[in-house]
Amino acid sequence: MSCLKAVSLSLVAISATGLAFTLFSFGIWPLETASLWIPGYLLLASAGAIGCALSGKFRWSGLGALCAAASLALLLPHYMLPNRPDVPKVKKNFRVVQANVYFPNDDPEPLLRLVRETSPDILLLQEVNEKWIALLKPLEARYPHHRYSARYTNGGMDLAYYWSGETLDVEDLHTEGLPATAVTLRVNGRTVCFLNVHTAAPFTPERAERYRHQMELLARRAANRSCPVVVAGDLNAGVWSRHFTALLKQGGLVSARRSFGVLGTWPSFFPGPLRIALDHLLVSPGLTVTDCRPGPGIGSDHLPLITDLNIEQEPHRE
Repeated sequence: MSCLKAVSLSLVAISATGLAFTLFSFGIWPLETASLWIPGYLLLASAGAIGCALSGKFRWSGLGALCAAASLALLLPHYMLPNRPDVPKVKKNFRVVQANVYFPNDDPEPLLRLVRETSPDILLLQEVNEKWIALLKPLEARYPHHRYSARYTNGGMDLAYYWSGETLDVEDLHTEGLPATAVTLRVNGRTVCFLNVHTAAPFTPERAERYRHQMELLARRAANRSCPVVVAGDLNAGVWSRHFTALLKQGGLVSARRSFGVLGTWPSFFPGPLRIALDHLLVSPGLTVTDCRPGPGIGSDHLPLITDLNIEQEPHRE
């Protein structure tokens, strides 16, 4: 029983500490990284609360139950449908697939198979180096337009686009300090800008500062666009991150995950409930998300994200 008590107390303490850092980190590294693991805190707190109750540690059991309730409160909004009965059900007319292919991976076939099966209108990839450009050569026959871009000035290739349709503008943004490429397309008579982004992973103080600056630049870029924006990529940000929620608010963006669930994508080898949502697709409010889901494994430590949009034609102005 003493072993059960020790383990249960540890589980409750870990979940309580993680939730405290999530709620009160104020965006400070490394405290903010605690916000990545909310589903894990739910499991730890629930198991710890039960173990503490069996061990007679009822105050700790109550704390565990409180932590489990707090975790649920953070999770549930991502699964709740918005109350919009006046909005008719719309069908998708544009599909986006985004994925981090993972540099060490040498097998392109799972990704090529996914493209064949899902037929995305635009494919946005990260960690595409010179090796991967050669491996993905078959995609160039499928898509009349493709582009490979550096993540950083004087850095190697990282970002890849494959698309069809009318292209209005292509712009690499790494010279502005933003690891992204912007492609502006004409979709269903409407101008839409697609941003392929791969921000720094904030796991050291220096990288965390770079990440914060990049997220701020991304928010400004999204807010200042004159047309609807789709932001897709490996943002290295969890959905409860203060920097991520600031990006949504300041950039005027909506997460495609809203009402579809947390949809964790990393690490791909973890069970579904324990995966983190590091890969994102965000849209301007004028674009409708009809479906969003992780795809199958492609040999990467990230799962791809498949998002269906309805992009309506711009109304004629009299």
